[in-house]
Amino acid sequence: MRLEDLSFREKSAWISFLSILAVFTPFFWTSYQRLRGAVDGPTAMSTAFGLLVVFVVLEVALHVVLALRSPKEARTPRDERERLIELRATFVAFHVLVAGALAAAALLHVTQRAWVLQQAGLLAVVVAELVKFGAEIVLFRRDA
Repeated sequence: MRLEDLSFREKSAWISFLSILAVFTPFFWTSYQRLRGAVDGPTAMSTAFGLLVVFVVLEVALHVVLALRSPKEARTPRDERERLIELRATFVAFHVLVAGALAAAALLHVTQRAWVLQQAGLLAVVVAELVKFGAEIVLFRRDA
């Protein structure tokens, strides 16, 4: 698999998948360490806001570079196959999000800490997005 062989939408899915992974893995690792009491430092809210800014800048910059490298493909509307791939991936991710939300609610009853609910809810959203973009990548590869 060469980068030139990937479609614009597949490259976009890779950018989003890797950006989420790169930004939120350290965040959740730090949150886990904070939960264990092993880390002191900035609050989770300020860390989350900073990482959100980094994520948005990274996504925008990489997608602008991608669009500049293939402007014609970037302006092309999604075809039926691409819309179906996105729909299937969203369907799978929705189920992951629901399971994560239910797990977060159950975790609140176990820990009785609102901060844990917040982190678990955010983790559910992040995992669902990873599943969505991962499923898109797999579906694009399967059809390639």
